[in-house]
Amino acid sequence: EEGAGGEGGGERRGEGGGGLACSVEYIDAEGRGEEEEEEKEEAEGERGSDGGDRPITALVIAGLAVGTASGSLQLAVMSSQGERKEPELLQSLATHADAIVQVDFAWPLNVFVSAGRDHAVKLWSHSLTLLREVVFPQRLTCVAFRRTFEMKTSLGHGDVLVGFAAHVEQVSFPCWSRGVPEHFLGKSHLTP
Repeated sequence: EEGAGGEGGGERRGEGGGGLACSVEYIDAEGRGEEEEEEKEEAEGERGSDGGDRPITALVIAGLAVGTASGSLQLAVMSSQGERKEPELLQSLATHADAIVQVDFAWPLNVFVSAGRDHAVKLWSHSLTLLREVVFPQRLTCVAFRRTFEMKTSLGHGDVLVGFAAHVEQVSFPCWSRGVPEHFLGKSHLTP
């Protein structure tokens, strides 16, 4: 089964649902403005690519994505550098029907992928809006984004690797992103 985006973004909460099942740090870039990023994407004509011709001063840890035993995805959003505040918790409104077994993040696409015991792989925007759900007929053992040095989707960056007991399947970026609104890919939508 496959369904496309728009199902509920995250809600900001002070406490989470379910115990920690898995987690992954996610990053963001410092040193380039959003207008520059939009101009570059238009010039390249390819979502999520980064040719490296604009200076990025640093990649910083922006937060922690947590998959819970109750099936929700949560983000602990860190405050800006120099500020010393408690992380803000953002929780997905959509959930897996069972525990999340693994979560991963793809930069600069700024999307998350989760695999659950419910045999589902879910792709989420940076604001925890459900972008795509794919349900498999067998148990999943792991999920990860394929990363390439060039960070170009045409070379496989952002493809989803889905692990089963005896094999791995690849879901290409053009396949999983088909029908996903452009504004959900490649930009940070969180403002802590």
